[in-house]
Amino acid sequence: MLHLEYFAEFFGWTAFFIGILAFQFKVGKNIILTQIPSNIFYVIHMLLIGASAGAITSLCLIFRNTLAIFLVQRQIKYLVFMMIPVVLSLVFLFGESPYGFLCAFGNILAGFSIIYRERTLPLRGLQLLSQIFFLTYGIIVGSYPLALMGLVSISSNILGAIRHEDLLSLIGGNTRRNININRVLCC
Repeated sequence: MLHLEYFAEFFGWTAFFIGILAFQFKVGKNIILTQIPSNIFYVIHMLLIGASAGAITSLCLIFRNTLAIFLVQRQIKYLVFMMIPVVLSLVFLFGESPYGFLCAFGNILAGFSIIYRERTLPLRGLQLLSQIFFLTYGIIVGSYPLALMGLVSISSNILGAIRHEDLLSLIGGNTRRNININRVLCC
């Protein structure tokens, strides 16, 4: 007979690997679209380990991100702000402990990130902050896939921003030109 722990780990690690894939995209909409199946697996994982706040916030992320893909930019802001009291209320009513609010705050920051779905650097920055909350919650409830996802996605967001030159363009303007000039001067 299989234990629920094995199923929980399977769904958690599947969510982890799909989530890692999401941060390899350059376009914000593709990042959000790939996070939807990851969150579906996290809902199942969280329910199986008894972390109800994690399941609730993942369900809210699925709902919000799915709608955000189809909404125009100005409507997304309303969606994000409408979801804040919903997430906080659901975690307050059904969360397993006060630590569930860590997951809620991560959810709220992830919500703000979809406002910037067309601007990759702010999207990545806000998702990086949200992952700090998810990382902490994952450690507390014993969700090692969620905790590792937090660590890896923090690193992936930083590297992705550098790889796609968002961070460098913010600092130094036209980075391709600056990099080419530096190559000529240094070599």
